Amino acid sequence: RIVAEGLLDLLGVKCDCAKDGKEAVDMYTASPASYYDAILMDVKMPNMDGYEATMAIRKSSHPAAETVQIIALTADAFNEDIARALSSGMNAHVAKPIETSALAAALEVAFAAKKR
Repeated sequence: RIVAEGLLDLLGVKCDCAKDGKEAVDMYTASPASYYDAILMDVKMPNMDGYEATMAIRKSSHPAAETVQIIALTADAFNEDIARALSSGMNAHVAKPIETSALAAALEVAFAAKKR
């Protein structure tokens, strides 16, 4: 999380952090409709993993639940891992260790999608 926060700071992106998947879902579902531009979702978290958290967000009654861009962050980078992230409702996958250019590219796509 510290590495991701540092990279986001370098990219000029403000972020909020959750300690686990349950807190991420709670933070998102309690937020105003357009508060978050994107969610960086660690796949391996305590209490609720990133896949479960993503599915909970997508099924929630939040006005942007179906459209908020969710980006998987994980060291699991095989094709089946990417497919699992996408099938759980995530929009993109960024492998760890996180490369600044890969994170920037994923965020650029996410921010462009929000503007539509």
